Amino acid sequence: PRITFTISVLGSFDIPAAIERGDADIGIAFALRKSIELHQVFLAQFRLGAVVRPDHPLARNRSVTLAACLGYPLILATPDLSITDLLRPVLAQGPSFLSPVITCGSIDLMQQLVMRGQGVAFQTRIGLDGRMGDGSLVHIPINANGPLWSDLGIYTRSGRLLPTATDSFVQ
Repeated sequence: PRITFTISVLGSFDIPAAIERGDADIGIAFALRKSIELHQVFLAQFRLGAVVRPDHPLARNRSVTLAACLGYPLILATPDLSITDLLRPVLAQGPSFLSPVITCGSIDLMQQLVMRGQGVAFQTRIGLDGRMGDGSLVHIPINANGPLWSDLGIYTRSGRLLPTATDSFVQ
């Protein structure tokens, strides 16, 4: 009773600063760089994959290389999303020019664009369950000389004890 939480949506690279400044008690983010200012409370790994419509030529594959995806229009994340950092080393091995059809800062909008046939996007399975379940999207794990993993963590400011209600929320 009488406890409320406010949720703000930020890019993965803005979350550490919000926690360090005290603007946020906790942060949930993909692929944060290690910092002595942050304490990692929880970590899980999720495989990055290509997201396509079920009628897309790649949809039948069990895994896909990024090179195979380059033959189709790409919907890439903006630099403030951690997906960009995860894909950068793999994309650097491809052609010297890479011109995405769309660069987008919203995972949901990227999914909508894929469903409308605008191209191939990249993300983990987080947030795709409903659309995969109803058959509107397919997630194909990327094989880049092995799986490409994205870490999802819960973070607090190092040395800070959380209020009981916030700690219960985190747990």
